[in-house]
Amino acid sequence: MERVRFASTQQIRLALADSLDGPFRCIDDKPILDKTHDPQHWDCDSPVGVNNPALLQHPNGQFWLYYKAAGADGIRRMGLAIADRIEGPYRRNGTGPVVGFDGPIEDEYVFIENGKFHMICTDNHGRFMRQGGLHLDSEDGIHWPVCKQGYQPGHYYGIPDWYGYLGRPQILLRDGHPAYLFVAQHGGKFGRSTGAVLRCEPAKRR
Repeated sequence: MERVRFASTQQIRLALADSLDGPFRCIDDKPILDKTHDPQHWDCDSPVGVNNPALLQHPNGQFWLYYKAAGADGIRRMGLAIADRIEGPYRRNGTGPVVGFDGPIEDEYVFIENGKFHMICTDNHGRFMRQGGLHLDSEDGIHWPVCKQGYQPGHYYGIPDWYGYLGRPQILLRDGHPAYLFVAQHGGKFGRSTGAVLRCEPAKRR
């Protein structure tokens, strides 16, 4: 996703390469998902645009793109757009968000383990513990009825409190199970961001 000056203009773009070494090329030099102006959708004219993409290939072969946007109330929630090809076109699934609370939510990462969908995201609103993360379960990837604490704040892992919350969670899977959690830390003397890697304990897996 390209960095832009105003949050309301954020959009999601796609770059592909034949190898992880690159070179990567943008697809058609246009977004694969932009904010909508359709009043039937919950994120019409989203004041934060669309961002925080989490792309998952569904077992049926489709590409499911989870994204963050906001409605008229300004609260950040998560939507879903689906395409038959990775290049798109991506179409919003339904007219409402797939995940949303009374407070903001963002930085989602979605994966499948043992046939069940899992989502890790930041706990911005303090639903369980502010500065930590949430873990949601779903049978179909659209309805997410189970929500619990996903990871602790930084000090639990020996990261100084002044690093602030742990955001942008990403999971590395090995043999179909979470092995490592990558997070970004923000704060410190210079108010900058850096990364941390946490090992997922096999006994905690479901």
